[in-house]
Amino acid sequence: MKTLLLLIAIIPTIMVSQNNKQDLYIAYDDCSIHQDIMIENDTLKYQTYSIRFGDKINPEIEYSINENGFVVKHIQMSGKNYPSLSITYLNQNGNNPPIKINQNQIKNKIWTNNIVHSRNTDFISFFENFRNIYLVDFNDKKEEIKIAKKVEIKLLPTL
Repeated sequence: MKTLLLLIAIIPTIMVSQNNKQDLYIAYDDCSIHQDIMIENDTLKYQTYSIRFGDKINPEIEYSINENGFVVKHIQMSGKNYPSLSITYLNQNGNNPPIKINQNQIKNKIWTNNIVHSRNTDFISFFENFRNIYLVDFNDKKEEIKIAKKVEIKLLPTL
């Protein structure tokens, strides 16, 4: 009987904790994200951004001296293609307006440059752990109130 009562008390707690997903805020500045498309009219605002994992490629540089005594710089770039994340913001007929949020209230924040330099590129399963994902522009460092846009994210694999 005690076991049954214990299970009755524990199971709802486990179920509630699994459904208690939080919001995630992806913070960016101009150097860490690329805006691909922006369409705006009276009833539609559509924007797409991309975070390219390949942005973290560093060239291999080798210096040598030629027969005339001048320094020669050889640069070799990796030919590997990396996947990217496609971020889409859609506000049609005002159904997904941007929200204003104080940056001190943001609890779960990840910077796009940290995504670019991450070893793990399986962010889609990571993003599934959050209720909503917002994209937040942090270009104006002085402003405490930020504009957050609820977005959808897809992984674009390499070709």
